[in-house]
Amino acid sequence: MSKTRFLICDDHRICCLGLRVEIESLSKFKDAEFIFASSAQEAREVLKDQTFDFVFMDLKLADGSGIATIEQSTNYLENARVVLVTGETSSAAMETIHEALRVLPIHGLLQKTHSTKTLRDLFEQFEEDRHSPFICPESEALLKKTALTDLTKRELEVLGLVVKGLTTAEIAIRLGCSQETIKSHRSNMLLKTKTRNFAELSAWYSSKYNSSF
Repeated sequence: MSKTRFLICDDHRICCLGLRVEIESLSKFKDAEFIFASSAQEAREVLKDQTFDFVFMDLKLADGSGIATIEQSTNYLENARVVLVTGETSSAAMETIHEALRVLPIHGLLQKTHSTKTLRDLFEQFEEDRHSPFICPESEALLKKTALTDLTKRELEVLGLVVKGLTTAEIAIRLGCSQETIKSHRSNMLLKTKTRNFAELSAWYSSKYNSSF
Protein backbone atom coordinates (compact mmCIF):
# COMPACT_ATOMS: atom_id res chain seq x y z
CA MET A 1 0.00 0.00 0.00
CA SER A 2 1.47 3.35 -1.04
CA LYS A 3 2.09 6.01 1.53
CA THR A 4 0.00 9.17 1.70
CA ARG A 5 2.10 12.00 0.29
CA PHE A 6 2.07 15.59 1.53
CA LEU A 7 3.63 18.73 0.09
CA ILE A 8 3.93 21.54 2.62
CA CYS A 9 5.00 24.92 1.23
CA ASP A 10 5.98 27.63 3.69
CA ASP A 11 9.01 29.91 3.73
CA HIS A 12 9.37 29.35 7.49
CA ARG A 13 10.72 25.85 8.05
CA ILE A 14 9.42 25.79 11.63
CA CYS A 15 5.89 26.08 10.22
CA CYS A 16 6.51 23.15 7.87
CA LEU A 17 7.86 21.03 10.70
CA GLY A 18 5.06 22.04 13.07
CA LEU A 19 2.37 21.14 10.57
CA ARG A 20 4.07 17.83 9.84
CA VAL A 21 4.14 16.92 13.53
CA GLU A 22 0.49 17.89 13.87
CA ILE A 23 -0.55 15.80 10.86
CA GLU A 24 1.52 12.83 12.05
CA SER A 25 -0.27 12.99 15.41
CA LEU A 26 -3.38 11.83 13.57
CA SER A 27 -3.01 8.04 13.57
CA LYS A 28 -4.03 7.58 9.93
CA PHE A 29 -1.01 9.63 8.76
CA LYS A 30 1.72 8.35 11.08
CA ASP A 31 3.49 6.69 8.13
CA ALA A 32 2.89 9.50 5.63
CA GLU A 33 5.63 10.91 3.41
CA PHE A 34 6.36 14.64 3.55
CA ILE A 35 8.08 16.97 1.08
CA PHE A 36 8.79 20.59 2.03
CA ALA A 37 9.05 23.60 -0.29
CA SER A 38 10.34 26.92 0.97
CA SER A 39 9.27 29.13 -1.94
CA ALA A 40 6.67 29.49 -4.66
CA GLN A 41 9.22 28.60 -7.32
CA GLU A 42 10.30 25.45 -5.49
CA ALA A 43 6.67 24.41 -4.99
CA ARG A 44 5.95 24.81 -8.72
CA GLU A 45 8.99 22.72 -9.64
CA VAL A 46 8.11 19.96 -7.17
CA LEU A 47 4.50 19.82 -8.34
CA LYS A 48 5.64 19.43 -11.95
CA ASP A 49 7.73 16.37 -11.08
CA GLN A 50 5.82 14.63 -8.28
CA THR A 51 2.27 13.74 -7.31
CA PHE A 52 0.72 14.33 -3.90
CA ASP A 53 -2.41 13.43 -2.02
CA PHE A 54 -2.43 16.70 -0.08
CA VAL A 55 -0.84 20.11 -0.71
CA PHE A 56 -0.67 22.67 2.11
CA MET A 57 0.21 26.07 0.66
CA ASP A 58 1.01 29.21 2.63
CA LEU A 59 -0.83 32.28 1.35
CA LYS A 60 2.10 34.69 1.46
CA LEU A 61 5.53 33.48 0.41
CA ALA A 62 8.77 35.42 0.19
CA ASP A 63 8.90 35.14 -3.60
CA GLY A 64 5.22 35.27 -4.46
CA SER A 65 1.63 34.43 -3.71
CA GLY A 66 0.43 31.02 -2.60
CA ILE A 67 -2.77 31.60 -4.53
CA ALA A 68 -0.83 32.45 -7.70
CA THR A 69 1.27 29.33 -7.18
CA ILE A 70 -1.86 27.18 -7.00
CA GLU A 71 -3.24 28.83 -10.12
CA GLN A 72 0.01 28.29 -12.03
CA SER A 73 0.20 24.65 -10.91
CA THR A 74 -3.40 23.65 -11.57
CA ASN A 75 -2.46 21.28 -14.39
CA TYR A 76 -0.08 19.38 -12.10
CA LEU A 77 -2.30 19.04 -9.02
CA GLU A 78 -4.28 16.11 -10.45
CA ASN A 79 -6.33 14.64 -7.57
CA ALA A 80 -4.48 16.41 -4.76
CA ARG A 81 -6.49 18.07 -2.02
CA VAL A 82 -5.20 21.64 -1.75
CA VAL A 83 -5.30 23.50 1.55
CA LEU A 84 -4.51 27.22 1.76
CA VAL A 85 -2.88 28.16 5.07
CA THR A 86 -2.59 31.74 6.28
CA GLY A 87 -1.91 34.00 9.21
CA GLU A 88 -3.46 36.97 7.39
CA THR A 89 -6.65 38.45 8.83
CA SER A 90 -7.06 41.70 6.88
CA SER A 91 -10.14 42.43 4.80
CA ALA A 92 -7.95 42.63 1.69
CA ALA A 93 -6.59 39.14 2.30
CA MET A 94 -10.06 37.79 2.97
CA GLU A 95 -11.42 39.30 -0.24
CA THR A 96 -8.54 37.75 -2.19
CA ILE A 97 -9.13 34.38 -0.55
CA HIS A 98 -12.88 34.59 -1.11
CA GLU A 99 -12.34 34.98 -4.86
CA ALA A 100 -9.68 32.25 -4.95
CA LEU A 101 -12.01 29.77 -3.24
CA ARG A 102 -14.58 30.51 -5.92
CA VAL A 103 -12.39 29.95 -8.98
CA LEU A 104 -9.43 27.74 -8.01
CA PRO A 105 -9.13 24.08 -6.92
CA ILE A 106 -8.74 24.94 -3.24
CA HIS A 107 -10.35 22.38 -0.96
CA GLY A 108 -9.57 23.83 2.45
CA LEU A 109 -8.67 27.02 4.30
CA LEU A 110 -6.82 27.04 7.62
CA GLN A 111 -5.60 29.83 9.84
CA LYS A 112 -2.15 29.16 11.28
CA THR A 113 -3.73 29.37 14.73
CA HIS A 114 -6.00 26.37 14.02
CA SER A 115 -6.41 23.61 16.58
CA THR A 116 -5.65 19.93 16.09
CA LYS A 117 -9.40 19.30 16.27
CA THR A 118 -9.89 21.65 13.31
CA LEU A 119 -7.23 19.76 11.36
CA ARG A 120 -8.99 16.50 12.16
CA ASP A 121 -12.30 18.01 11.02
CA LEU A 122 -10.68 19.03 7.75
CA PHE A 123 -9.57 15.49 6.94
CA GLU A 124 -12.93 14.08 7.99
CA GLN A 125 -14.68 16.41 5.55
CA PHE A 126 -12.27 15.30 2.83
CA GLU A 127 -13.20 11.68 3.52
CA GLU A 128 -16.88 12.59 3.18
CA ASP A 129 -15.97 14.08 -0.21
CA ARG A 130 -18.13 17.17 0.20
CA HIS A 131 -18.20 19.54 -2.76
CA SER A 132 -17.79 22.72 -0.68
CA PRO A 133 -14.31 23.59 0.67
CA PHE A 134 -13.52 23.17 4.35
CA ILE A 135 -13.25 26.58 6.05
CA CYS A 136 -11.84 26.64 9.57
CA PRO A 137 -13.99 28.48 12.15
CA GLU A 138 -11.53 31.38 12.45
CA SER A 139 -11.44 31.98 8.70
CA GLU A 140 -15.18 31.56 8.38
CA ALA A 141 -15.71 34.31 10.96
CA LEU A 142 -13.27 36.59 9.15
CA LEU A 143 -14.90 35.97 5.76
CA LYS A 144 -18.33 36.76 7.19
CA LYS A 145 -17.03 39.87 8.92
CA THR A 146 -15.40 41.21 5.78
CA ALA A 147 -17.82 43.44 3.94
CA LEU A 148 -17.18 42.58 0.31
CA THR A 149 -17.72 45.58 -1.86
CA ASP A 150 -19.57 45.10 -5.12
CA LEU A 151 -17.28 47.19 -7.29
CA THR A 152 -17.38 45.96 -10.86
CA LYS A 153 -14.26 45.00 -12.79
CA ARG A 154 -14.52 48.23 -14.80
CA GLU A 155 -14.96 50.33 -11.64
CA LEU A 156 -11.82 48.76 -10.16
CA GLU A 157 -10.01 49.50 -13.41
CA VAL A 158 -11.11 53.14 -13.26
CA LEU A 159 -10.18 53.36 -9.59
CA GLY A 160 -6.70 52.02 -10.28
CA LEU A 161 -6.18 54.77 -12.85
CA VAL A 162 -7.57 57.42 -10.48
CA VAL A 163 -5.04 56.34 -7.85
CA LYS A 164 -2.26 56.67 -10.45
CA GLY A 165 -3.26 60.32 -10.87
CA LEU A 166 -4.96 60.25 -14.27
CA THR A 167 -7.65 62.84 -14.93
CA THR A 168 -11.20 62.02 -15.97
CA ALA A 169 -10.37 62.97 -19.57
CA GLU A 170 -7.24 60.83 -19.61
CA ILE A 171 -9.07 57.83 -18.16
CA ALA A 172 -11.85 58.23 -20.74
CA ILE A 173 -9.31 58.17 -23.56
CA ARG A 174 -7.45 55.20 -22.03
CA LEU A 175 -10.65 53.14 -21.68
CA GLY A 176 -12.30 54.32 -24.86
CA CYS A 177 -15.44 55.77 -23.30
CA SER A 178 -16.97 59.17 -22.53
CA GLN A 179 -16.01 61.45 -19.67
CA GLU A 180 -19.61 61.24 -18.44
CA THR A 181 -19.23 57.47 -18.09
CA ILE A 182 -16.09 57.90 -16.02
CA LYS A 183 -17.81 60.50 -13.82
CA SER A 184 -20.65 58.06 -13.27
CA HIS A 185 -18.20 55.32 -12.26
CA ARG A 186 -16.49 57.66 -9.81
CA SER A 187 -19.78 58.66 -8.19
CA ASN A 188 -20.83 55.03 -7.87
CA MET A 189 -17.52 54.10 -6.27
CA LEU A 190 -17.87 56.81 -3.63
CA LEU A 191 -21.30 55.48 -2.73
CA LYS A 192 -20.26 51.83 -2.66
CA THR A 193 -17.14 52.40 -0.57
CA LYS A 194 -18.81 54.95 1.73
CA THR A 195 -15.99 57.42 1.13
CA ARG A 196 -16.56 61.18 0.94
CA ASN A 197 -13.96 62.27 -1.59
CA PHE A 198 -11.30 60.96 -3.93
CA ALA A 199 -8.54 61.25 -1.31
CA GLU A 200 -10.48 58.87 0.94
CA LEU A 201 -11.30 56.66 -2.03
CA SER A 202 -7.62 56.43 -2.98
CA ALA A 203 -6.67 55.59 0.61
CA TRP A 204 -9.40 52.91 0.68
CA TYR A 205 -8.04 51.37 -2.55
CA SER A 206 -4.43 51.46 -1.36
CA SER A 207 -5.25 49.77 1.95
CA LYS A 208 -7.10 46.95 0.21
CA TYR A 209 -5.35 46.31 -3.07
CA ASN A 210 -1.74 47.35 -2.76
CA SER A 211 -0.78 44.09 -1.06
CA SER A 212 0.16 40.95 -2.98
CA PHE A 213 -1.28 37.60 -1.94
